[in-house]
Amino acid sequence: MNRAAKIQKSAADVAAGHAATQIMLTRNLARRIWGASAIGTVYDVIAQRIETLRAEEHPEAALPTSEDVVKEIDRIDRDSAKRATTLAARKASCNKT
Repeated sequence: MNRAAKIQKSAADVAAGHAATQIMLTRNLARRIWGASAIGTVYDVIAQRIETLRAEEHPEAALPTSEDVVKEIDRIDRDSAKRATTLAARKASCNKT
């Protein structure tokens, strides 16, 4: 493999690693915010958490965006509502018998 190809593969690996880290950080941050009682607007809390991640020296390319965190919180809400509906339906069917 020539040097240019190795450099391209290495850059692609780094980018893939940043993308995977960003997804993980976004989900982690969304779950923490969704499950916590926070003071301030959601965007303020998200911005504070992102700054904490930045201070922990996560690569800038791996940091989540506020919009992605809000989308993830919304997804968590929808999934939670679906689980609650499913659980209620199961309880109702058990009570009929």
